[in-house]
Amino acid sequence: MIMTFISPVEDETFYSFMSRLAEANGTNYQHLSKYLDVAGSYDLIKHETMTILNKIEFPLPADEILMKHTLFPLIAPLFNDITQTMWINGFERKRHKFPKMIPLIRNHYNGTNICPICLKEDLTTYNRPLFRRSHQAPGVTACWKHGVKLVAYGTEDMHVTRVSDFELNFANFCHELLKTDLHCNFRDITFYLREIIETKFVNKKDCISLIEHTIPDGMLTGPAEKILNRVIFKSSTGTTAPLNILLFEFVLSTVSNIRNRFESEKCHLNVSKDYEVSKSYGLFSVVQHNCGERFLATEYGFNAGWQCPHCENARNDEEKFIEVAENVNPDYKICSEYLGPQKFIEVKHKCGLIHHIRAKYMLEERVCECEKGPTLSEMKSLVEQNDFKLLSAEKTTSRSTTVLKIKHNKCGHIFFKTMSNFQRSPYCSYCRSIGFSVAILDLTINNTDEYKKAVADLTGDDYTVLTGISTSGQENVKIRCNKCKKIIVMPARDFLVGRRCPCEKNPYGDEFPEFVLEASKNLYHVRSKEAKNSFDVFNSDGKVVLENVSKLLILSELRRPTQSKVLPLPDDVRKKVKDVPIGILPHIRNTIAENPSADYTAESLSNENYSIYDLNMKLSFLQRRGELYRVSEGVYHDVNDPDFDKKRIMPEKTFEIRDFLWILVKDRTDSYTISELSDLTGYSVSQVGTALVSLDHLKRIHRVAMGTYVTGEGEDFVTVPDKVLKYIKENLREGEFTPSDINIPDLTKEQISDALKKFPQKGLAKRVKTGVYVYTGKDVRREKTMEDCVMDVINKDIVRDYTLKDFEFLNKPKNQLSSILSRLVRKGYLFRVSKGVFHSTEDVKEE
Repeated sequence: MIMTFISPVEDETFYSFMSRLAEANGTNYQHLSKYLDVAGSYDLIKHETMTILNKIEFPLPADEILMKHTLFPLIAPLFNDITQTMWINGFERKRHKFPKMIPLIRNHYNGTNICPICLKEDLTTYNRPLFRRSHQAPGVTACWKHGVKLVAYGTEDMHVTRVSDFELNFANFCHELLKTDLHCNFRDITFYLREIIETKFVNKKDCISLIEHTIPDGMLTGPAEKILNRVIFKSSTGTTAPLNILLFEFVLSTVSNIRNRFESEKCHLNVSKDYEVSKSYGLFSVVQHNCGERFLATEYGFNAGWQCPHCENARNDEEKFIEVAENVNPDYKICSEYLGPQKFIEVKHKCGLIHHIRAKYMLEERVCECEKGPTLSEMKSLVEQNDFKLLSAEKTTSRSTTVLKIKHNKCGHIFFKTMSNFQRSPYCSYCRSIGFSVAILDLTINNTDEYKKAVADLTGDDYTVLTGISTSGQENVKIRCNKCKKIIVMPARDFLVGRRCPCEKNPYGDEFPEFVLEASKNLYHVRSKEAKNSFDVFNSDGKVVLENVSKLLILSELRRPTQSKVLPLPDDVRKKVKDVPIGILPHIRNTIAENPSADYTAESLSNENYSIYDLNMKLSFLQRRGELYRVSEGVYHDVNDPDFDKKRIMPEKTFEIRDFLWILVKDRTDSYTISELSDLTGYSVSQVGTALVSLDHLKRIHRVAMGTYVTGEGEDFVTVPDKVLKYIKENLREGEFTPSDINIPDLTKEQISDALKKFPQKGLAKRVKTGVYVYTGKDVRREKTMEDCVMDVINKDIVRDYTLKDFEFLNKPKNQLSSILSRLVRKGYLFRVSKGVFHSTEDVKEE
């Protein structure tokens, strides 16, 4: 029982108040607050706390503690109904009665923040520090009152540091939001923010730009665009969602607007005569049962069966689970025994569909596959409001996967889509693929002659129409490309809106906006839309000329020899459009063609339009196509240079790299590593390692340690495992031994220990226990593989060609032999002369 009671300070955390109360009553505050969570779970209170406080006749009611001395008013509206119910249940229910259905509340931040100036004031007024809940809010780094940076309590550095305007304004925002009593959840908040974005901004990119400009780097838990799509537009929850939503609320709204939207309603419970609601807040109500128990309950939790906690004492876990599950999901029937929340149970829906799910998922609302998506009448209205006609609907187990047969009223195209796909993208697949309607371009098609004239206006003499068409323009037409003489077949209207022969090169990716600016001489520029391959075209004054059009249509209108009605260009500009280089490759080719005798790197070719990375990628691409030689790493030369010394060419194939490395190491008497040769030659570690393994198999070099080699053949060099095994054979054949029993002068204890660790895998020794081995009597040399057998045959006569028939005596399937020969080609032991014909790489004449 509390003898001396003190009043809590405004905005004081419950833990801080309990600490002061304990001192006022002459006891250790750990004894009084041992059931409290000091700094976890947004400063909410642990399970069974209220039970303890009731026993000591604590004067503060539970609802006042929750609303005035925890972060519940700020954080709880950012979670769903289930999480809010779990917090209320865990506030005063006995968790040991239902340990899995009332989970422990997770920690969302660590440490306790304090303001240095507030600390000095508190020490003067209360003779001890106070912890304020507004300082513990996620993302808050400043004191709303003094405008200084918060520090972790207990640190020695209490230096006063001024904060930025953003930090101070965000701290004030959270402080004011803590005084609210909102009636909402995670989904309501995300819908509210989505409405603001769709109302205030032209597109999502403008909103993302504002967020990135306003919020400092590092505060959001990831890229702004990714978080906005996942949290706001897809309503995906997570432990980092509350901080992100708070920051979005701060940027996009105000506390007064949030109050007006969510503070008017209160929690409403449908109680029976056995219960009485004494007080209601936004998210929960204070309920009095006729047994005398007073408790807190959310609307979702009370309806689900979480009612009087005193009366629940007589229930077991299984009974409570079945009650809550059937209240939450009345259309489901539990058909199997409940073994625990993580165990699978069998439930049957009223439609007859049986589900096998984890039991815990029955504690939240479930939607059967047969109920997902709109009904047939809703589908029809949704289709018709977008200028389509629903011809038929083929039902499946799920409404969302119902296959719809739809006709577009504008173009007459008939297509099939599932309901979920049509909801995500309610447009005609044909019109969307061509990007723009022919009617908007005013290209009427009455007969074949008019169609041929339209093709000639668009492309001049580059294409010839070979077949006739009807007035609909939907049937396929044959058109010959006069450049490559290829005949292409496509729907007649597709050609009019930009589709061309594959031989025509088009800019891609970031090259397209640059091409439009260059081709139009800055008269037009484009901006991509959210839809794939969709752009808006703007003139030099910033006005929209074309909206939601495809890249192919824009290119067609810019490249046409006659004047375009939608994208007109001056005559001198229009005639030079076809000469505009497309992308980065023409830039590289033109630059190299000006001086083919010079060496080129990405740095020497760079300009403000192309990055070093992109240039390196394209130079490597041209080298693989045979247009450039690679002289060294990152350095290239034109193949058309007649004076180029081909001995400068950097080897590319494995056997070429192997021979090149052999020239470097054949006269060396010291050891060398893979990384050393990689730095010396410019080849990657993987390329050097593969080449050295090849030389090792040819017995030109020998591996003495992991990644370390020496030049030499046969028995002149002995590896570390060889030396260790030889010592064991001579001295430790009988009985157990440890690494310390092996004494080899030129080897360290680490080398011996590493070698012994691999012996059990190779069957050379048996590990009795940690660090203790027994010799098995086997040799260190590996057994001969099929690759070794094949190479033994080839090494006998390296000047001839070999086929699969030469290895039939091995009695192996042809596909296995073919795989072995292919591996030997990749490892650099063989050439592939032609299909199924191989030759040894040792038979190479020096040029």
